[in-house]
Amino acid sequence: MAVKKDLVVLTADKDAHLGIAALMNRQGDLGVRPIAFECVAHPKHDSGVLVSAHHFLRPFLRYFDYSLVVFDLEGCGQEDLGREGVERRIKENLAVKSTAGSIGARSLQLSLSWNAGFGMSRCA
Repeated sequence: MAVKKDLVVLTADKDAHLGIAALMNRQGDLGVRPIAFECVAHPKHDSGVLVSAHHFLRPFLRYFDYSLVVFDLEGCGQEDLGREGVERRIKENLAVKSTAGSIGARSLQLSLSWNAGFGMSRCA
């Protein structure tokens, strides 16, 4: 049986991927406990993350305890929903649409908009 890692980070592009990985690799400097993580970039960028993060993350369920979803509001195709609406959609998708396990029950989601700030929550 494989040992679980703490966190898988789904990003919308390589820039976010590299930024998150650089940040996560400085855990000691940030004063946080060591976190075993892996970053993956979605091939369909911001809109792909919004629409299919729950499908994309499904195979990672058995290998990771948490997931973090990162994408830009600008470019996701649903800017009219606003940050709160897009965050709600991601949470609903992660909580309800997983048939291989409950992603939402053990996921962290972050919807990031450089223009509108950011929000993070933990689903129960």
